Amino acid sequence: MSQLPPHSGKKYDRNGVHDGVPELRSHLPPLCGGKCDIVEMAGAPCDNARPVDPQRKRKIRLVVALSVAVLLAAALVYTSFSAASEAKEPSQLIGAAPGTSYDMTGKVVPKSIRHRGDELRFRVVDRDGGGPTLPVTYSGTVPDPFRGGREIVLTGEVAHGRVFIGERDTLVTKCPSKFTTNDS
Repeated sequence: MSQLPPHSGKKYDRNGVHDGVPELRSHLPPLCGGKCDIVEMAGAPCDNARPVDPQRKRKIRLVVALSVAVLLAAALVYTSFSAASEAKEPSQLIGAAPGTSYDMTGKVVPKSIRHRGDELRFRVVDRDGGGPTLPVTYSGTVPDPFRGGREIVLTGEVAHGRVFIGERDTLVTKCPSKFTTNDS
């Protein structure tokens, strides 16, 4: 196999001819698909395109990166809000359709807590303390701060429009803030 002349900075046409003198280039395919009239012998293919300005290249990359970031942020916001469900109070759940899962929030009625085996039964009223009470049946882990008068959040469904059946291990007790003032 014959060798190519070393790179001397000279320009050659696609057939390896310089100044009418053929060079040993016939064994290589045309580097640019036969579209270029002159090919540099450095071995890099000629793409017959103007070089891209580095500043323009950086701007293009920045625009693409920012566009991708905005799309990802929009997707995150959409999934966050579409997955969220508003917690309902007991007065809103009385007479609700059975078989639908709800997040319920309210206050545990003092002295209504009863244990029956590993089942916990209690009554819940709206967070402001008014409205009708809703009986709740729950089995699962009971948080330590759970007691009468505390606010809770519980996921479950209403059975027969009268009793809220809590899903196992979904009971969350809200602790009272130490920064609230007593109205006495």
